[in-house]
Amino acid sequence: MVYLYDEYFKANPREQKQVLNKFIDSEKNLHEMSLDELNKEVSQWKRLKSDSANEQKRNIMRYLKWLQEEQGINTDPDIIKQIHMPIISEDYYVYSTAEIHLLWKELFNELEKQATLNGASFHRTTYLVSYAVGILSFYGFTAEQLFALTLSDVQQDGIKGYDIDFTEEDMDILMEYKNLTALSNRKKLVGYKYIRSVTENVDEKLITHPIMRLKGSDYIKYLTRELNYKVLYEYGVFNRIFNYENEHNCIVQSNSKSPDWFLSFVEELLRNTGKSSAQKKNNIVNDGTTNKYRKRYINYRITRKTWIKLLSDIGMDSNDVIVQKLHKEYLIKK
Repeated sequence: MVYLYDEYFKANPREQKQVLNKFIDSEKNLHEMSLDELNKEVSQWKRLKSDSANEQKRNIMRYLKWLQEEQGINTDPDIIKQIHMPIISEDYYVYSTAEIHLLWKELFNELEKQATLNGASFHRTTYLVSYAVGILSFYGFTAEQLFALTLSDVQQDGIKGYDIDFTEEDMDILMEYKNLTALSNRKKLVGYKYIRSVTENVDEKLITHPIMRLKGSDYIKYLTRELNYKVLYEYGVFNRIFNYENEHNCIVQSNSKSPDWFLSFVEELLRNTGKSSAQKKNNIVNDGTTNKYRKRYINYRITRKTWIKLLSDIGMDSNDVIVQKLHKEYLIKK
């Protein structure tokens, strides 16, 4: 239960209701819960990214402070700092499109097994648009560039106007989607653009809906989250930062000011994956944003270098079939 719920949001109309709504059906008032009771409550929630979890904690604290300071209610807002919210693992491991193909193979296997158990049909073609878009996003294609591509732009040897060293497996998928003429329900794809639909209307939902609507095991949810085109765009930027460090003999460090070249990459991320229109338009890069991406990148770099060392120790190439299996066992967390 949430005491004075209506009154709080009337007094604070800009506050988000999402997190407090999770306590509406609780047996006890939120402000009266002990730490153990709060932890038991939140342990039932879906896992969150650390940034989202911290923001939800702040939302709860603002509510409790309002009760305390404005309503004279006896409660302890600081207890919220000690809540252990379920957090999504943020291990980074997509270093090239080879890992993207590995993830899709995993997802297809899981979906086929799920369909068999449910007595349903599995149609690989349903997801080709998301598969192709994810590959292109990793290489740095923005949403605007994706929707501008025409069918004639995509050829067996690459994409007109872009000097990108696609792998053979990349091109197989890009061409498979290009040659797709109808969906599994036999509805025809229309238009001359590369990203097509059964109608003339094409927007972001077209490229995210096939996988984001999927339901199933936590593993399927994990795979679909990693295969979101914006997540793969971020991995692609991290790959370019990693290569920049190696080529220019410089390194992003956690305890010093971020170099200008790193800020340029952060601006690119905000411009093409930022949630707010202000971020996308103005490329707002403040200290908090910079620190967030620097921390993410350093985690990525640590994991990638560990993987490189492992390959070196066993004397195998990253394209080896055995290594791909090892990669799955080592880095994909079921």
